[in-house]
Amino acid sequence: MKKQTMYKVTVPVKPHVKQFILRYNPKEPVRLGLDSTIAKLLAGFLTKMKIDSDDKYPALKEVITFEICETYAMAYGHSINRSQAYQFNDIIDGIMREILFGKLDMIARYGSMKRVQIKTVIDDFQNEYGLDDDLHISYETLKKDYYRWRLRMEAGGKLFNQNLSLRRAG
Repeated sequence: MKKQTMYKVTVPVKPHVKQFILRYNPKEPVRLGLDSTIAKLLAGFLTKMKIDSDDKYPALKEVITFEICETYAMAYGHSINRSQAYQFNDIIDGIMREILFGKLDMIARYGSMKRVQIKTVIDDFQNEYGLDDDLHISYETLKKDYYRWRLRMEAGGKLFNQNLSLRRAG
């Protein structure tokens, strides 16, 4: 069986998104197989042409390099422009927050929030993913976002990132 050629895709990312991805794939370049969720997600943003004149989006300071198989590279391309990189970042950021908010919500629902402080859960989450208050995303930001998310859920909102799903009619 012929070994597939791997293509490198460098994606501009926010620092906390890079940390989150590297938690599951600690070595760069991150090798993505055909059945990888991130590979399938990334495929939706790839292009065969290198277009990066998105002046309305400031350049992201961090990058992460993925290795994708030839199948994806030939079908979708192996370049990503700045606006698509921002969309990719938003989705990964949304997934990261949903994991955290799900943990916080479970504690709140089962009445143990009095015994376990929100700060402890957020601090543990930040430590688990190597997120630093100064470099990545602060405790205060995550706490505020959690309370906003909880209000949305109580009002019958969506479970996933609000930028990705359609709003309810009515």
